[in-house]
Amino acid sequence: MSYTAAVITVSDLGSQGKRIDTSGPAVCAMLEGAGFSVVHTAIVPDEQEKIREALIDCADERHIGLIVTTGGTGLSPRDVTPEATLSVLDREIRAIPVAMWVEGLKITPRAMLSRAGARNAYDCRRRALSVLRLFKFFRTCRCALCAN
Repeated sequence: MSYTAAVITVSDLGSQGKRIDTSGPAVCAMLEGAGFSVVHTAIVPDEQEKIREALIDCADERHIGLIVTTGGTGLSPRDVTPEATLSVLDREIRAIPVAMWVEGLKITPRAMLSRAGARNAYDCRRRALSVLRLFKFFRTCRCALCAN
């Protein structure tokens, strides 16, 4: 059975075509290697409403089961991916980011600065799972995510 996935890159410069997105394609390759079918990708600016719109589109309109975001989880004022996601999805899944931090800390102490998270939604978002990731650490972690 193949699960569907979407990858949303959050980047001001990427959304303006001023920076080549390397994290999105790398996350797609990781997901496909884990058996997911990546059916949608997008690059959006670091703006809460644009991130919200992309998440809602993936969950409600496209009915995608796993939504992975890359970017926007750092400490700068424009890093608003966690806040945008929290406003859309309703339950935090605490163990997934803990596993990502543990693996990231094996590579760099800066992993603890990530505001990574994982959340899901049932009724209003059609059981979508969203995983927030600071890509620098995500690509080095080996995480298997299974959905029912």
